[in-house]
Amino acid sequence: MAKADIIQIDENTFKVVEKKTIKTKDGEKKVEETRIVINPIDIWLIGNTGMRNPWRIPSGFKVYVESNLVGRLRAPNDQVAFKKVLHNAGEIGGDADKDVDASITRKYRLMFNKFGFAYPEVTKKDGFNQEELGPVDAITPLGKAFYNADTISSKQECFLR
Repeated sequence: MAKADIIQIDENTFKVVEKKTIKTKDGEKKVEETRIVINPIDIWLIGNTGMRNPWRIPSGFKVYVESNLVGRLRAPNDQVAFKKVLHNAGEIGGDADKDVDASITRKYRLMFNKFGFAYPEVTKKDGFNQEELGPVDAITPLGKAFYNADTISSKQECFLR
């Protein structure tokens, strides 16, 4: 991966200077590529889920709630099925056959669990059992409120809870 220097020009504008070595028919050549980035995407990493854009959360959760896979995101075949549902809904792009183990599904599941929209799987070390909490990956009361939220402020309220 090439190293890049990022220089802030003003509040919303950055100059990115990338230094690369490229192969030519005469050997290798060092080049410098410069580009201006205006209003860069603010990348979120929610916990360790890899979910980088918060605006994908409500629509991805809506796809989950409306699918026939609620509570079934752990088995490999269910993970692949949910990936296909996300792809068909336009939530994820690219080649649907590339992510063979459906890692994107696990990112969504972890995010749903971390925010309290779906019940996580608990272990003995948590100090209580699954029946006391709720069925694994089923929609929580907060998840139902999030699903029904119809304004940005009502969705943000769910994140804050």
